[in-house]
Amino acid sequence: PLLASALAMWWSGREQSCSNRLLRRLSSVLAALGVRSTPAAPPRRLRLAVVGDCHGQYNEDDNAALLALVPDAALFVGDYDNEAADIPRTIAKLHGALPVASIMGNHDAWYLSKLIARERMALDSASSSASSLAPGAQPRLGESAEFESVRQQHSLLAPSNVGWGRRDFEALPLSVVGGRPLSSGGASLERHARMYSSLWGVRGAEESAAVIAKHVRAAPPGAATVMLAHNGPSGLGSARDDICGKDWGGGGGGDWGDEDLRLALSDVTGVPVVIFGHMHDRLQGGGQRSMVCRGADGRLYVNGARVPRWRTAPSGCGVERLFTMVDLEQSSGGWAAARVEQVWALPDGRVTEREPLWSVDDEVEQIRQSRSQDKREQNVA
Repeated sequence: PLLASALAMWWSGREQSCSNRLLRRLSSVLAALGVRSTPAAPPRRLRLAVVGDCHGQYNEDDNAALLALVPDAALFVGDYDNEAADIPRTIAKLHGALPVASIMGNHDAWYLSKLIARERMALDSASSSASSLAPGAQPRLGESAEFESVRQQHSLLAPSNVGWGRRDFEALPLSVVGGRPLSSGGASLERHARMYSSLWGVRGAEESAAVIAKHVRAAPPGAATVMLAHNGPSGLGSARDDICGKDWGGGGGGDWGDEDLRLALSDVTGVPVVIFGHMHDRLQGGGQRSMVCRGADGRLYVNGARVPRWRTAPSGCGVERLFTMVDLEQSSGGWAAARVEQVWALPDGRVTEREPLWSVDDEVEQIRQSRSQDKREQNVA
């Protein structure tokens, strides 16, 4: 009884900065002890752990590191391992232990998409329209052996899949809306039109955008609504080091973002952050990509594709894993991004390095300094 009373008193006077997941665990303990507690106020902060393009680098130690970091949710941007199911199987072990949202990248149907594009497979014509797709809808995969690896991945990731769908985590509150699955950027919707129309019933950028926008509008009121895609939208720049800039072929350059995602975002409000991968941080020919940018629409765009995401610890003991941490904060005006950082962590959760990428405080300070400089120049003139 004394322990129960002490826990109840602590619960009633808890600090807002405590981890949401730890608070939920404590709530379960109190319930088991038969102690009534004051209902928790809606959390004012959320920390999202983004796992960028894996390309074979994700295992049980990554699960351990992720759980030890105690984020409120984990978001996986896809490109697990060229249709191999090992990484999706490892991610599936997180289901139930942590809120998880995932999407599949172009490498997750690497062989299947090429077979379909070359018309080496017979496909049934799509019978349903894009508007009939349910949240996290599974594609209409065939029964032949060519579909087996993609079908297995979809089955393993079904509880977290948001491709052309949505997952709501009301206890946080968080809603994750998914962009187009299997995107390889640029004109990939057109290049793989046969695959998308036959397997999903989606024909063209306008239909894809309509599906994405529909799920944004259906997100629960008051939830932090985040967009998760494999590739980012078009319209964020065409320089080779821009967040979705093409960095290969004849010197590089060109906007490699997804037009359907841009159309969807231009048609909705209430999405403060867009998270994706695909466009790796290291540029072909040298240089580094900008991994965070503020769009003209006011949204924050975050690219989590730092590749490779494993490195040997400086001590030579163990392998460090990379996670991009995105912090959201709620105010009277709704949810907004607060900061973004990349962290290298060991399996026990020890963070060996933090690299700040962006913060709203730094952004405000830059704006203040810029305005001060403008005033000084005007006074001189």
